[in-house]
Amino acid sequence: MTRSDVPWYVLQQAVLYLATRGISADLPQDQDAVTYHAMLADYIRGIYTPRRPAIEQTVAVSLVGHQLLDNPKHYLKWFREFARNRQKEEVAKALEMVGLNNAPLYDALTKMPRNGLAAVSKQLPDYLRQASYSPTASREAGLIDGAWLPLSRVFQHQPNPLTQENGLLQLALALGRLFAAKSPDPAAVTPFTINVQCDKWDLVNDPNLTGRLSLEIEPGPMDAVGDPRYRAPEWCQKKFSWMYAIGRLLRAAATGELDFTSRQWVLREETGRYTGIRSTWQKRRLGMMHAATALGGTTTPITPWFSELLLKLLQWPGIVADADLIPEFDGIDSPQGFVSFIEDRLRAQAGIYGTSSGLPIYVYPVEWRLDKKNGFRVALVQGLMPSENDFTKTEGKLDASGYRARHRDHTASLIHLLHRHIQAHDSITGRPHKPYVDLIVFPEYSIHPADQDLIRGYQMQPEPWSSMVF
Repeated sequence: MTRSDVPWYVLQQAVLYLATRGISADLPQDQDAVTYHAMLADYIRGIYTPRRPAIEQTVAVSLVGHQLLDNPKHYLKWFREFARNRQKEEVAKALEMVGLNNAPLYDALTKMPRNGLAAVSKQLPDYLRQASYSPTASREAGLIDGAWLPLSRVFQHQPNPLTQENGLLQLALALGRLFAAKSPDPAAVTPFTINVQCDKWDLVNDPNLTGRLSLEIEPGPMDAVGDPRYRAPEWCQKKFSWMYAIGRLLRAAATGELDFTSRQWVLREETGRYTGIRSTWQKRRLGMMHAATALGGTTTPITPWFSELLLKLLQWPGIVADADLIPEFDGIDSPQGFVSFIEDRLRAQAGIYGTSSGLPIYVYPVEWRLDKKNGFRVALVQGLMPSENDFTKTEGKLDASGYRARHRDHTASLIHLLHRHIQAHDSITGRPHKPYVDLIVFPEYSIHPADQDLIRGYQMQPEPWSSMVF
C-alpha cells in the first residue's frame, strides 16, 4: 500500500477489503481515482479530513462505511468531527441525507444525549422529525379499535396488521375512496398526514366486510408533507399521480417501512444477518421488487396478483408486467374506477375466505409438470403437535419457550420420518421418475413460521423432496 507504483485499481480494492475487516488503510498519495476510498479509510479511522467532494458525496461514503462497521457510536464520533466548524445549514443538510437513507442511525445521531446535534435537528423538515424509529414504542402503543391512529404508527406496529393481502386490499379501498371523495394533493398523502380508523383490527383480513378502514387526511404546513420520497417521480403523468401515491402507501404498509422503496431490510429482531450494501431511495424507485419475499419474507401471504398491482401502480420507464394477471387495470382512469376494481377483488377473496375458522385463503398460480400415468400424488402428514392442551397452556399463541423447543424438535422428527417413509416406498415400487410426491400437506398450525427453515432444508435435497409443500 505504501509503494508509489501500486496501480490505482489495486489500491481501491485493497482499501475496500480492509474496510470490510474494520481496518483503516494508509494511502501513499491523494489520487483522484482513490479520493472516495481515501474518505472511506478516514471514516474507518474515525476522523474527517476535508477534501474536494461536496457534502452529499462525503455523507454518502460515510453511510457505506457505517454499513460495513454497523457501529452507531463510531458514526457519531465521525459525524462530530465532520460537523465541527460547519454552518448549521450544512450540518442539517447532512443529517437530512442520513435521515432519508438510514432512519435508525438518524435517531441515534439526534437523540443521543450530549451529542451537540439536538439544536441542528430543529432546522430539519418536519417529516424527518416525525419519522421517529422506535420499535419498542410501536409495540407498547397498541392498536385501539375505533380510535383514529397515525398511519405511520400502524405501519411500524409489531406485529404489522397490514402484512396480508386482504388487509392491504382494505387499505387500497380506503385510499381509493379518499381520493374519490376529497381529491387531496398526492404529495400530501404520506404515512404522517393520514390517520386511520378500524372498528376491529383483529378482523382487518376478513374480506366480507369492505370499508373496514376509514381514512382522514390531516392538513399541515408544506414542510410537513415535503418528504421527497413521497413525491411523484418525473416520469409519472400528473393525472396518474394519485395512483403512484396509493402504491407508495400500500408498499410501505406491506414492508412496515416508512421508506416505501425499501425491502424489509430493517430486521427488528434479528442481528448478524448480512443484507448487502443498501442503495439510495432514488435508485430503488427504478428497481423495486414487489414479490412476497421482497415485501415481508417467505411467510408473507401476498399473491402474484397483488405484486402485479404494485408493479402497475409504481411503474418506472420501460417496465412491463410479464404475467398480465390483471388486464382490467389498464382501463382504470379515475379513483372511482380503482375503487370498483378493488371491490371486485375483495368479493373474490370473500368467496374463498374460511369464515368458520377466520382463516384468510389465497390462490397462488403454480406451474407444475404432472405425470399423466400416476396423476397428482398428495402426501398428508399428521403429527401429534399441537394438541388441544398446548393451545390452553400457551393461550393459543404457541410461542411459549418450553413449548417451542418441543414443537421444533417434533417437527424435525416428523420431517425426517416423512423423508424415510418416501424412501422406503420408493425402494419397493422402484419409481423411475421424480417427483415421487407432487404435494405434501401439513395440517394447520402444525408448522410454526419460525420452523420453515426445516421444511426448506429438506426440500432443497435432490431427492425425494422434489415436491410442493403446503
